[in-house]
Amino acid sequence: MQPELIETILVDAERRVPLLARHLHRLEHSCKALGYTWGGNAVQSDIMIAALSLNTPGAHRLRLLVARDGSRHIQTAVLPPLPAARRRPPPRRWVASRVPHSSTTSTQWPNAGSASARLARWACAQRVPDVVAARVMIRPPRRGRGPSRTSRS
Repeated sequence: MQPELIETILVDAERRVPLLARHLHRLEHSCKALGYTWGGNAVQSDIMIAALSLNTPGAHRLRLLVARDGSRHIQTAVLPPLPAARRRPPPRRWVASRVPHSSTTSTQWPNAGSASARLARWACAQRVPDVVAARVMIRPPRRGRGPSRTSRS
């Protein structure tokens, strides 16, 4: 038995093949890299004929097997419905939004150069009440809180 290239493709309930161009591109490059015969446009037509000839409702898995000589075999199976996904909100990290602007920032505030700190400074400058970005929620500073600034004597 010779090894075959396998490409697994989704056929949705409306018999469309999303990402077909990417599947064909990947399969063509795999065939050329491994010395398999590439079938060209006949591969795409075989996939579309197989997708349109499915007679059971719902989404399907279409598995394309390509032999070294270029011969193709297509297997299909009905995909079970996905369970209802429980969406959990992303965890939030509160980031200090009052960051001093001095040459000693790196020693006083080790994360002052981070993207979160820069976003916090921007949000405070723009007087944005809450900014949510990249799973980080940033609070504006409260009056009377934050690092104390001492003057040098």
